[in-house]
Amino acid sequence: MYEYLKQCRSSLEVARKGRKTGFLGLGKREVHFPIDFVENRPGQFDDESLATIHLLLREGHLVWGAIAQANHNAFVPGRTDVPANVIFSLDTFFDSNPEALKEVAHRIYGLKNASNVPPRLAALAGLISDEMNFALNVQVPAELTGGKPVFFTSTHLYRRSLPNTVLSEVFFPLLVLPDRTTANLLLPLAYWSPSLVLLWNQLFSRSRASVPPPPPAPIAPSGPPDPQAVEAYLKSPVRLTSDAAQAAHGFIREFGTLENTSLWVNIRPNGLNDITLVNRPFPEVPFPVETVSDGIGIVISGHQAADLQGLRIGFKRSSMGNGFTFE
Repeated sequence: MYEYLKQCRSSLEVARKGRKTGFLGLGKREVHFPIDFVENRPGQFDDESLATIHLLLREGHLVWGAIAQANHNAFVPGRTDVPANVIFSLDTFFDSNPEALKEVAHRIYGLKNASNVPPRLAALAGLISDEMNFALNVQVPAELTGGKPVFFTSTHLYRRSLPNTVLSEVFFPLLVLPDRTTANLLLPLAYWSPSLVLLWNQLFSRSRASVPPPPPAPIAPSGPPDPQAVEAYLKSPVRLTSDAAQAAHGFIREFGTLENTSLWVNIRPNGLNDITLVNRPFPEVPFPVETVSDGIGIVISGHQAADLQGLRIGFKRSSMGNGFTFE
């Protein structure tokens, strides 16, 4: 696996050196980083975010990152970027052993909603149990890492930086610069090793082929939603408490903008409520109905209007972690 990472580093290094301009290449050096996930998205990234992205591309350390937890939409192809928790290390041991980093990620995920967690692991258990956490370079306890320095943090999975727009593997090339910024960056696809892209494509094809045909789905609502249910919902839509609005503001600003990003409140097939970040024009949401609460856009499927009418979303803080609540 080290060869894959080495090839990615080599590709990035070529871009960092740039090229000479002018006659016979005697002009000044010009460095240009193609960032595909920024293109055709005006207003999605402010100047500070773009500056941080370029800092990571110019000076960041390219290491393996391993997913500790990700939005469930990341594991199927899509267009909407999704948040995740990832772990990484600057220890060169993991360059050749990303599977070891993957194992650390599994141990961390094993703390999710666990009971009787040892006090020394309680803070990390609280973070992994909170699917809307804002972790930034939190050091993982040494007993989970074999004594090697590993950090747990938040990241954003830009679809255009993933082969087939989907997570086909748990670990991937990640740019970090912890002594300068708490931000990190999934390596843009332009710098991925062709061999690594081929591996991901093979994993993707294999996963698609190994999935048995789904059972017949229950009859889904056909046609547009009931207009009376939508009208009633608009009179009593989903609302955020002040604490929930404050948390949502921070989360959206970390991974998007208030103008382009909304909270999709959805009822999963298991009957549980779910919150996902989605970008306009909400291609994933069937018959989207959008309202605003405390400056935060909230979108639902019109077919769920009757079930979500009057829902109040709060935000709970505790020693075991923070998270949204549904009332």
